[in-house]
Formats: sequence, structure tokens, C-alpha cells
Amino acid sequence: MRNALADRLAGFGADEPGAVSGLFGGGRGDDDGAQSPLIVFDALGRLPDGHGVEIRDGVAISPASGTAEDHKKYDYEVLPAGTIFPVRVDLLAPEDCNEKDLVQALATSLDALSHGETAFGAKRSRGLGRVSATWTVRRFDLASPEGWVAWVESDHEAPNGE
Repeated sequence: MRNALADRLAGFGADEPGAVSGLFGGGRGDDDGAQSPLIVFDALGRLPDGHGVEIRDGVAISPASGTAEDHKKYDYEVLPAGTIFPVRVDLLAPEDCNEKDLVQALATSLDALSHGETAFGAKRSRGLGRVSATWTVRRFDLASPEGWVAWVESDHEAPNGE
């Protein structure tokens, strides 16, 4: 998501704009960077009905010769198309920040997922890890006790009520 936002704002390979570090914390390589205002919850995948995890095999290729290396066969697991991960991402917007800019940066980053511009995991060049997404937005007023209760009671495992 960080790369997708940087690419959209500045172009591929360009220096990362400040909006990226504002949303994701310190800049790349900045060990003393700020904490990100994002909270990303764990998501358990749900496989499509009638499908299971696929086991595929591969072989390591020698960079020098371009041929298969001896005794370097391996197996890897692939989730089937249509696997659903209900991901919840919370954006904490403190009063002293520019909330509009943070929300716009997050929306831009999420929009890249919605249009398949971002892939996750290994073997992306072989077409794996493609993502399409739909988003639901909820706002919690954490300045009130009622807002805190609503946030605590919201379901992070089914953020869209599924």
C-alpha cells in the first residue's frame, strides 16, 4: 500500500512524498521515524466454497547458467482465486493533524488495491497475489464515551458485517 501511494503521488521510482510518511510513519530507512496513524488488524482468509489450498511445485534456477539447480525442487501453497480476506484498517486522526490529508492519502492507497495495481506475496510476476477490493467506511468519534464503546464493540474479524 505504501508503494502504491508513492507511485500514484510521485510516479514510479521517484522519491517518496511527505504524504506517504505521514500515513505510514517515518520515511524508508528512517529508524527514528514517527509512528503510523494506521492500525491494520489480522485477517483470516475464507476460501471459496468447494476449493482448497493448491500445492504447486517449482525448481530453483541458477542465475549463472539459467538452468535448474540439482536438488532444489520445492513446493509452495497458492490460495484459489476468490479467497476473501476481511481486512480492517483503522486511521487514528489526532486533533493536531491535517485529517483531510490523511484520509485522502489512505483513500488513494486503498484505491490502488481496488483497481488491481497492488499485489501481495511471492511470484507476483507470474500473476499471483492480485487483489481487488471493496471498502466500507465507518467513523468513530473517540472524543466521546459512546464513540469509544462503538469502536470497541465493532467487529474487527468481520469489518463489513459479513
